[in-house]
Amino acid sequence: MSHFAQSISGCSGPIRVDVGHHAPPITNETLVLMARPPTQRSTAVASRLALHLLGNHALVGLVFSFQPGIPGSYVAFVRSLLDRRPVPPLFMDVAGAWLATHSIDEFRRFAHLCPHLLLAPLMDQVASMGHLPVLRLLHDLGAPCTSAAMNLAAKHGHMDTIVFLHTHRVEGCTTSAMNWAAEFGYLDVVVFLHTHRREGCTKAALTRAAKAGHLDIVQFLDVHRSEGGYRDMLHGAIAAGHVSVVAYLTSHRPTEPCSPLALDDAARHGHLDMVEFLHTHRQEGCTAQALVDAAANGHAHVVRFLLDNNMPTNQPTLALVAVAACAQLTMLPLLQPIVDAKGWRKAIEAALKHRHENVLWWIQDHEPDAIEKYRKRAHGKGERSVVIALKGIQDMKRTPHAFDDSGCRPPCGDVI
Repeated sequence: MSHFAQSISGCSGPIRVDVGHHAPPITNETLVLMARPPTQRSTAVASRLALHLLGNHALVGLVFSFQPGIPGSYVAFVRSLLDRRPVPPLFMDVAGAWLATHSIDEFRRFAHLCPHLLLAPLMDQVASMGHLPVLRLLHDLGAPCTSAAMNLAAKHGHMDTIVFLHTHRVEGCTTSAMNWAAEFGYLDVVVFLHTHRREGCTKAALTRAAKAGHLDIVQFLDVHRSEGGYRDMLHGAIAAGHVSVVAYLTSHRPTEPCSPLALDDAARHGHLDMVEFLHTHRQEGCTAQALVDAAANGHAHVVRFLLDNNMPTNQPTLALVAVAACAQLTMLPLLQPIVDAKGWRKAIEAALKHRHENVLWWIQDHEPDAIEKYRKRAHGKGERSVVIALKGIQDMKRTPHAFDDSGCRPPCGDVI
């Protein structure tokens, strides 16, 4: 035992360490505080003690005699562990890169050098990465983990890791495990958790699986679980365009209702096959917003279907304004037969606001009266810049090639 260690162990009164005559004394109370879980006070004490230690050559030499430090290749990994956060993407990147380039023997050496860093976040993230050899080593070394270990392993589909944790650990998991496994398409994990664990899932498992199009998982959960959530599940599958999932739910749960907004979502995303299926096999229909959103997003095939099948079109002005604002020229001829004079006025207003000259040129070529009426109206209101802009559109020289393949004319200046 060193002279320093002997002086500490054999002293019954207050301990004083000679770190310079300007330093405050370090007492037994200080050492007890440092042994307790960190608090604001104990952290401050530890910081002062660290400064004293690093300023004393004798003490630094004593510490280095039993803690020589870590190899340089370990520094980034250790720093990431010391800088843990509730959401550790940086740690995941660092740990993943480190484990990919270091052997299990090197990790064993790290565990020997830094046993104080074998904490639950480390084991949880190793499970998340599915690194079973390291996970076994941490388990053998007595490292702790939390339920996040199995949850994250399920999220990433690491079946062997889940089996190991289920067999050798007691932390278990939460409903997030099956929810995530269902969302990301790991049927084997869902089946295992359902069969061997009691945590179960929530209705989010069905909803997420349906929205992601995992038909096999939807079928399993529908048969074996009872959490419900079928309306949300059906809506999510419709909005995402998964016809096979919707067809299954429609045939196996024909009485489950669905909102007309679901077909609106399918139209907005351009899922024509879904729109056709819903129109044929379900009764909810859609709202006029389906046409507005499909047109605004340029889904001509959906717009044609809605118009050809007498779907709700009682808001043609809204659809035309959305088209003009988004410069969806291919939609203009589809909507032209159902739009009145008010609709063209609103469309011209939107095109001017968003400076879409190509829309104004199309209207001038196909609805010239609308442009002329709007110009006269602007003149009467003293809107000189609008009058000049529309007059420029009207006076533009007609040529056979005035429009390119997209229906756009070359620009001739800003529309104000």
